[in-house]
Amino acid sequence: MQLRFMTGVLSCTLLVACGSGDQPPTGRDNAKEGEFCGGIAAFQCEEGLRCQFDGTYPDAGGVCVKD
Repeated sequence: MQLRFMTGVLSCTLLVACGSGDQPPTGRDNAKEGEFCGGIAAFQCEEGLRCQFDGTYPDAGGVCVKD
């Protein structure tokens, strides 16, 4: 009984944490041109923009620029 309950709680937690996939992992809106992107939180740019990173390390940040 307890194992079944914990499995249910874990399943609900994972569903809430994963969300719909439409938003960035942070829950904030995508960055506009000239705004910060990347970083450890992996902030995403709006459609038609790409993140121009200021480094090559794994959690590098940058700014959004036109594609």
